[in-house]
Amino acid sequence: MVVITLLSFVVLAIFFAYGNGTLWLLRRFLKIEKSEQVEVSLVLISGLCTVTVIAMTAHLFMPLGDGTFTVALILFGVLIIFINRNSISPGLPAFHILVWVVLILMFATIVENSTHIPSNPDTGLYHAQTIRWFETYRIVPGLGNLESRYAFNSSWLVLNASLSFVFLGLQSFRLVNGVTFLIASLFFADGLSLLMKRDVSLSALLKVMFLPLGFYLLSSEISSVSNDMAVAFFTWVVILLWVEKYEKPAKSVMNNVLIVLISAFMVTVKLSSVPLLLFSIFVVMEYAGTGERKKIFVLGTMGILLLLPWIARSVFLSGYLIFPQLQVDLFSPDWKMSRESVDIAIQGVVGIARLGNSWDPSVSLTFSEWVPRWFHRLTLNRQAMVIGAALSPILLLTMKFIKKPAISREYLLAFFVMFLGAIFWFFAAPGIRFGYGPLIALCALTVAPFLLQLIAKHEKVLGFFSTTLLVLLVVFQLYTLWFSFDASTFRQRWLLPLDYPPSVASECDLDGITIHCRPDGILWTQCFYDVFPCATLHRLDTKMRGAAFQDGFRSGISP
Repeated sequence: MVVITLLSFVVLAIFFAYGNGTLWLLRRFLKIEKSEQVEVSLVLISGLCTVTVIAMTAHLFMPLGDGTFTVALILFGVLIIFINRNSISPGLPAFHILVWVVLILMFATIVENSTHIPSNPDTGLYHAQTIRWFETYRIVPGLGNLESRYAFNSSWLVLNASLSFVFLGLQSFRLVNGVTFLIASLFFADGLSLLMKRDVSLSALLKVMFLPLGFYLLSSEISSVSNDMAVAFFTWVVILLWVEKYEKPAKSVMNNVLIVLISAFMVTVKLSSVPLLLFSIFVVMEYAGTGERKKIFVLGTMGILLLLPWIARSVFLSGYLIFPQLQVDLFSPDWKMSRESVDIAIQGVVGIARLGNSWDPSVSLTFSEWVPRWFHRLTLNRQAMVIGAALSPILLLTMKFIKKPAISREYLLAFFVMFLGAIFWFFAAPGIRFGYGPLIALCALTVAPFLLQLIAKHEKVLGFFSTTLLVLLVVFQLYTLWFSFDASTFRQRWLLPLDYPPSVASECDLDGITIHCRPDGILWTQCFYDVFPCATLHRLDTKMRGAAFQDGFRSGISP
């Protein structure tokens, strides 16, 4: 716990430095007034986006785990802070004492969970191995030919590899999810503070709802390196920024910048976040309507800089511009993955999301056949979530029609994007943990206007309601911490977090070289981290492109 806490503060400091540097540059280019302050949580998110883009670019030329990149990142961050020391964004917000109690308990819960063994099933399947590849080698051409999942190209795994501090010789630390959880909690806690000040708005109520729901649904992801948690949290952040944009009396350029920055970044984290780009398009259309071409150019350039290294990485890893998509096929390098292996990767993602381990037959089932089976596999609370999201358009449009309460066109626009995102998720890969972002957003966007109207009718008891809510959150967080605490492993975890579990794989041959793969009779190979290289779905047609792993892999089947 001690080491992971110290390293987490180092990561926070890095994000803070690069966030301030990024926003300082954007202020200069867009001539944003100094009066447009950015809260510290959004500075940290901006820094996270920037560091990830730098890491994606650097990995094209160097490995991320030998310490060179991380040390250079820290030193340059110190330089940024020194240069911008007179224009640093404000520090921690002035929250009510009970809000800080909630946050301190959340921090303790995050630290506790960060030291556990990762529970996400994909961590052993391919996350940990992908990170080890990124730590050990610069980007490897055709890595997807060794294992198709290694070509999924999530920038989240690149960020984890760049901040794993494996060069310290202790272990490959899993820091990013815990730090992100803390940043998101800090952002959502602002809603509690606004309620205590009797400054009630739709965005404040949404923040209050997202805060405990984040812990209830996603706390198990803290110890992992999965991108599912990031997708949900940053989806909610973009929605809140959009809603706040129309609640403020004056137009905020920085608000628009953050919407474009985060929504474009999320595409590099997970391709299913593509619907969020609609928010960026809406912002650009707004500036196009007012003829502000410079803003369009700067925001467009920022979006390109975010996406370009991610696209380049996809070409290196798979040979395709966007993986796993066969529709965008512009390149033909010798390491290009075969269409057959891409089809298998797509079917695996879709099939497992529908019916779990028995995924193979689900791909060929009709809509009316797989949907009931998929829904039946969900727990009751997840079924309620899906039903609530499905019925939300009827409820919200009914409220809009009777104007009770009044709902703005912009609010409905946010709802439309989330509903589109839910549809995209449902037909692409309806694994419930992949859909928390749009599903919870739809339910929250439907409930928030009702709550706002209710509070407006009983404004006199708002103070009592806010205090009671905070006390309940303190109790909830104490329970979460108590439920999370694992006394049996505390002696192992007080200094260092538990490492990845041991691999379940056996030696096999790859073009004359020994690697690790699935043992006979075992359905799921868990490579994890300790054996390397390891491939859960070893393809016999895979060939080496040279004498070393750095040279990459190619398919024996024609692309």
